[in-house]
Amino acid sequence: MSCWALNEADAIGEGEGQAFQKSIAEILRCGLPTEEFSEQLDTPAKARYQRAIDLIDIHLAKSTLTSTRLARELGVSVRSLARLFKSRGSTVEEVIWQRRLDAARHDLLDCRLAQRKITEIAFARGFSDLSHFSRRFAEAYGQSPRKFRSGDRRNLAERQDA
Repeated sequence: MSCWALNEADAIGEGEGQAFQKSIAEILRCGLPTEEFSEQLDTPAKARYQRAIDLIDIHLAKSTLTSTRLARELGVSVRSLARLFKSRGSTVEEVIWQRRLDAARHDLLDCRLAQRKITEIAFARGFSDLSHFSRRFAEAYGQSPRKFRSGDRRNLAERQDA
């Protein structure tokens, strides 16, 4: 088929050649849905993904942030949103939780917030249950938020280097 395609590409005009090239690229994209390849071809999807991330960051503090709400704000179906995130190797919920954890971790490191209670930081980042936050934080960073904040970050540094 590749020889035929090359021969045909030489025999058709420039506009038809571009359409032919786009069709071949689309066929390949359907068969090879890698993140790198789809990002090169599908900049509207990349823009939708970035918009979704921006909305997640804007609404991070709201414990009511869900894929349904996010899809509604983006004007897409929940299924389309799920496919968009799946093409990047995650789910909407995983990204929401990870961004919340990252933001809470950042807040715990911020010396300007040293007087804030861990509970306040967790709630400000969209967690509604302190034990759930502590469990998720320990799973992600290898230690409790209290231990992390106290400056015992040796285990974390070793985990990140590995």
